[in-house]
Amino acid sequence: MSASNVPPSRTWLLSTLFTSVSLLGPHASAQDPKVTDITVTARRRVERAQDVPLPITVLSGAQLRLRGNDQLQQLQFSVPSFNVSLPNPRQTNLAIRGIGNNPAADGLSSSVGIYIDGVYLDRPGMGDFNLIDIDRIEVLRGPQGTLFGKNTTAGALNVVSLAPSSTFGGSASVDVGNYGLRTEKLSLTGPINQAWDYRLSAYDTRHDGYLRNVNTGQNELSLNRDGARGQLLYRPDAELSVRLIGEFGEENDSQGAFVLYNTGPASSAKPTFVPYLTWAKNEGITPLVNRDSLTTNINSPQQIRQHQSAFSAEVNWNLGGGTLTSISAYRAWLFTPTNDFDWSNASAITDQGARDNEKQASQEIRFASPAGGNFDYVAGLYGFWRRESAQSFTLYGPDYSEGLGHLGNPILNNAYTQTVADPTTHSIAAFGQGTYHATPKLDFTVGLRETYETNNEAIKRYALATSNAGVVPATLLPYAGSLSIENANYAALGSVSYKLSADHLLYASASRGAKAGGFNSPAVPQTVTGAILPTSALIVQPEKVSDFELGSKNSFLDNSLIINGDLFWTVVEDYQANTVLTSPTGFIAAVTNVGAVRSRGAEADATYRVTPDLTLNGAVALNDTRYLSFSDAPAVEGSVAATQNLTGKDVVGASRLTFNVAATYRTMLNDQQDVYGVISYGYKSGFFGNIDDSTYSWVKPVGLTDARIGTTYDGEKLDLSLWVKNAFDQRYFNTVLAAATGSGGYTAGIGDPRTYGVTLATHF
Repeated sequence: MSASNVPPSRTWLLSTLFTSVSLLGPHASAQDPKVTDITVTARRRVERAQDVPLPITVLSGAQLRLRGNDQLQQLQFSVPSFNVSLPNPRQTNLAIRGIGNNPAADGLSSSVGIYIDGVYLDRPGMGDFNLIDIDRIEVLRGPQGTLFGKNTTAGALNVVSLAPSSTFGGSASVDVGNYGLRTEKLSLTGPINQAWDYRLSAYDTRHDGYLRNVNTGQNELSLNRDGARGQLLYRPDAELSVRLIGEFGEENDSQGAFVLYNTGPASSAKPTFVPYLTWAKNEGITPLVNRDSLTTNINSPQQIRQHQSAFSAEVNWNLGGGTLTSISAYRAWLFTPTNDFDWSNASAITDQGARDNEKQASQEIRFASPAGGNFDYVAGLYGFWRRESAQSFTLYGPDYSEGLGHLGNPILNNAYTQTVADPTTHSIAAFGQGTYHATPKLDFTVGLRETYETNNEAIKRYALATSNAGVVPATLLPYAGSLSIENANYAALGSVSYKLSADHLLYASASRGAKAGGFNSPAVPQTVTGAILPTSALIVQPEKVSDFELGSKNSFLDNSLIINGDLFWTVVEDYQANTVLTSPTGFIAAVTNVGAVRSRGAEADATYRVTPDLTLNGAVALNDTRYLSFSDAPAVEGSVAATQNLTGKDVVGASRLTFNVAATYRTMLNDQQDVYGVISYGYKSGFFGNIDDSTYSWVKPVGLTDARIGTTYDGEKLDLSLWVKNAFDQRYFNTVLAAATGSGGYTAGIGDPRTYGVTLATHF
C-alpha cells in the first residue's frame, strides 16, 4: 500500500517536502515512530523507492496540498537540483542539475521529459495547468532514456494522478488570500457498478495581478485558470483494468509580463549598438529601473490565452506470466499571447510573440515480467506523432525607428511581420530493461532503447505589411522554404546495486542518452551580409549525454531516520543552447549546438521522524555545471566582437547550491480535533540569467520561507488553515532576456511576492 492511498489525515502528518526517495506515509498508530516506505513506478513497475538504484525525489499529493503547491514552478524550491522557469507557457523551461535551461523553440523539445499518467508531453507548456487530484510526483534525476525515451537527457518528471476508487469519497476546498486570490477545488470518486468506478476533479483559480502598471492603473501578472478531469476505471476481474482519462484546461489572464532588469552598458565603441538609456531618451521616456518595486509602465495590452484538451486510455492485462500494458493518448494545445515587447511606455513594439497550435498522439505497448524471480524485465514499443502550426509575429509601434536614432528605419513604424511553420515529428522506438538478481543482495541491471525519428517543416515569411516608404530590411524580406531531417539515437543503461542489509543499499550506474534534434522554429535562416543562409542553418543536431552515478540509500534507528546521497558526473555533447543574435529589427533567439557541457556534483537528503508528532526533512545539492566547449557564444551587449569564448564558464541558469529544510508538527488535542503546522525554507544560489554570462544578467541568490498552521475536526471532515508563501517578500527572477528593441538592456520574469490566506477544506 502506497502513501498516496492512505487517508490524508495520516499522510500529511508525515510530510517530507524535500526528501529524495522517502515519504512519510501510513503508520500503524499515532505512536509509531517509523518512516513508512513509499512505492514508485520510476522503472515502469511498482517498487519500493528505497530499492530503486537511482536518485528520485517523490512528492505525495498530501505534501502538495499541505504546501499549497499546484503549479509546476512552485516545485523548484522543494526539489534539489531542479529549476523551473516559466516566463509564459510556451517558454516553460525545466532543468535538472543545470541541464535544460533553454527558452522555447517550437521545433525542439525539452531536456526534462514530462509524463502525466504515463503520457509524454511534447511541450513543457502542456504541463502549465493546475495539478489536481495528484497521487504523487516523481522527479528522476539524470538521463532516463531507456524507459522514458528521448528528451530526458537531464531527467524526467513523472506525474501520477489519483485513480478512481470503488469506495465513495471526495474532497472540496476554498482558498482565499491577498491579491484577490480565490481557488475552488472539487473531487468526487466512487463506484458506478461492480465493474466501473469514476473520479471527477475540477478547479477554478484566479488572483489579481501583483505587478502594478503605473501607466494604465491596472495590474499585470493576474491569473485566471480553470480545468477539469474525468476518469472511468473498468475492472471486470482481478486480471484486467482499463483506465480512461479525459481532461481540459484553459487560461486567460495577464501572465507573462516582464520588467526592466538592467539597462546594460551605458556606452559602446560598436557603431551599430544603441545603449538602452540612449534608446529611452530617443523615445522620450523615462524607464523604470527599480526591478524590486513590482511596477511596470507598459502601454499595450498584456494577455496570455491557452487551451488544452486530452484523452488517454491505459489497459493493464495480467497474463499470468507477466503484465501487458497499452497506453494510447491524444492531446491538443493552443497558446496565444499578446505582449508589449518593449516592456515600457514607449510605442516601439506594440505586440510580439508566437502562437502555437499543437496536436500530438502516442501509443506505447510494453510487457513487464513478474517480480520475484532471478530475472525480471520490461520491454516494449513506442510510437509518437505531433504536428504544430506555429506563427511568430511582430507589430512594430509608431515610434520604433525613433529609438534607434540614425540606425532606425522608418519603414518599420506601424509595420507587421509574421512567419509561419508547421514542424512535424514521427518517432518510433523499441526498448527493454532487465535486472538479474545474482544473489539476494546483488543486482545487475541493463537497458537499451533505439529511437528513429523524422522531422519535416515548411516555412513561410510573409511580406512586411507597412504603409511607409523605404527599403525593407533583408531580415524581413519574404521567404519560403522547407527542410527535413532524420535521426537514429540510442539510450543505454548499466547499473549494479548491492544491499549491505535490508536497510542499506549501494549502487553505481552508467548511462547514455540523447535529446532529439530539430529546427529553430518558427524562424527563417539568418541573413549574413545581405544574403539568407540555406535552410540547413535552422537544423539543430541531437545532443548526446553520458552519465555516471554513485549513491547509497539508508535507514537508521528502526526506520525513523532516512539518509540518501549520490555523486554524479554528466557530460552532454552537442548541447542545445539558446543563443541571442542582434539585428536591425531586434534580437533573434536561436538554438545551436554547443561543443559540450559538464555537470558534476553531490546530492543528499534526510528525513527524521524525531517523535510521533515531529518530523524534520532536508535536502542539499552541490552542482558545478560548465561549458566544456563554447567558443562562439554571444558577446556581452555593446561588445565590438560578435562572439566570446565561454569555455570553462557557468552554464546559464545553473545554481551551484540549492537546499531545502522543513519541519512538520501535528498533535491531537482530543478525540475529535488536532492541530498541525509546517514551516519550510528553500534556497537557490545566484546564477547567470542570460546566455552571455554577463554581470548585467546576474541573478542574486534567494531563499523563500513558507508556513502553514491549521486544525482538523472529526477525521478531516473540516480542515481550516492559515498560510503564507514567500513570508519575507523576497524578490527573485527566473528568465533574463536581452531587450527586443534592437537596443541594449535586459528584461526578466519576476517570481511571486508574499502571498497569504486561509484554506477551508473537507474530506469525506
